[in-house]
Parts: sequence; C-alpha cells; structure tokens
Amino acid sequence: MQQKYLFKLLLVLAFKGLLAAPQTLTEIEIDPDNECGSYCFKAFKPMLEHIGLMDQGWQSCSMTQQLVTEERLLAVEQQLLQQRDKLNLFEYKMADTEKELGNQNNLMEPAKCSTPFQKLGNKYYYIEESQKMNWFAAMHRCHEFGSHLVHLESHNELNLVSAKLKSSNDYWVDMNDLSKEGEFISLTTGVKPEFQRLA
Repeated sequence: MQQKYLFKLLLVLAFKGLLAAPQTLTEIEIDPDNECGSYCFKAFKPMLEHIGLMDQGWQSCSMTQQLVTEERLLAVEQQLLQQRDKLNLFEYKMADTEKELGNQNNLMEPAKCSTPFQKLGNKYYYIEESQKMNWFAAMHRCHEFGSHLVHLESHNELNLVSAKLKSSNDYWVDMNDLSKEGEFISLTTGVKPEFQRLA
C-alpha cells in the first residue's frame, strides 16, 4: 500500500515540470528540470500500469474476500439459529419430562404411604403377610404400588430378605418360565438372571 503512494508521489514529482507548460521548445531543451520529460514518462509507464493492475486485483480480492466472509457469517448465523431451535426443543422436552416425573412421583407417594415398604440394604421391599395370591396377582399388586416383584441379584440380598420372611409362607420373585418350561427369565430385566436360587 505504501509502495503505491510512493510511486504516485514519484510520478507527480517527475511530471511536475511537464505540467508547467514551457514557453518555447528551446526552453525544454535548455531547462535541466524538464530534460527527463517523455523519457521519464516512458520509464514510469510500465510501473504505473503494474500499480494500477495491482490496485484492481487488491480491490477485486478484497470484494471476493468480503463476499466469502459474509457467506460464512450467514452460515454461522443459520447454524446458531438451528442450534437455538434444537435447544428450545430440548428445553421443552426436558420440562415435559420433569412434569411427567413429578406426576409419577405424585402417584408413588400414596403407594409408599399406604403400604408398609421396608428398607433392607439399599432397596425397599413390600412383604405381603396376610393375603395369599398366585404369581400373576402378586405381579399385578406390585404394579398397583408402582413397583415390581423382587429381583434378587446376590446371595447377600437373598439372605437379607429371607431374614424378614416367615418360613411357613410362600413368596414370589420376578422369575418365571412361562415362555419355555424350565428356563427362567426375569420379568424385571427380560433376561435370564445371573443369580438364581430356587428353594
């Protein structure tokens, strides 16, 4: 950029004498300031043309770069709008899920209050002592409480629960062999349990 102005300044200084029109042809030949005249112009003309081309290229490049930058900015703005829309949708779904969870908790509260759940280890258990029922009725009763039949995961859990059971009663767990005789599947997980002890 500075070169451009420097060349223009040199050009102005070189042609300063040409702009001041001499009185006669002999003055040009005698005047040492104007001796350069057309020679200087011929010498500087390629440089001036080059400077002009460079200036046009710079302006063209600048406009192209500006258009590219504007396109990129528009693309980024569109992405931000899409992300904002996704975020709004996510927040809406999150609020809806929190509301549903609150409704589920409200449904669970009466069940917890009206049934004698006991905490054994890190789980809560409801042990029915007064009513005898089949496996399906026991499963349905657990669902009414917002729960499921017990899913035993270890000997420790079995021993912990067994200590609270009456030996004269029978109790149901979540395993069944309804789909294939002799192959027990957990109703809670839908797969064959890792821990299984039938006594």
